[in-house]
Amino acid sequence: MKVKHLIAKLINCKIREELFSDEKFIGEICDKIVEKLNMKFIDKLFFKFKPHGLSMIYLLAESHIAIHTWPEYKFVDVEIVSCKKDSNVFDGLSICVEYFKPEKVESCYWE
Repeated sequence: MKVKHLIAKLINCKIREELFSDEKFIGEICDKIVEKLNMKFIDKLFFKFKPHGLSMIYLLAESHIAIHTWPEYKFVDVEIVSCKKDSNVFDGLSICVEYFKPEKVESCYWE
């Protein structure tokens, strides 16, 4: 079994500031990743920070997705981990880039 582990920093994201703390927006992104990678959703947990920012974790049968936001820096940290043989975690990163519109992406990948 190969575990695919991707972490990414999305830098200087060009979205409205309130979206960084919007659990529906972040949840929609996670839902799209789950759908695209054909993974099985188990549960989710999120926490809204004051005055802003959000962390959301999706527990999946194949592992997890985590998204953490820092609106004051226009920064998003993404982690996508999967043990599913045919899942391409980079497709999940593409969804994040589409939604967050970062100027720059830095990522690391392990198998």
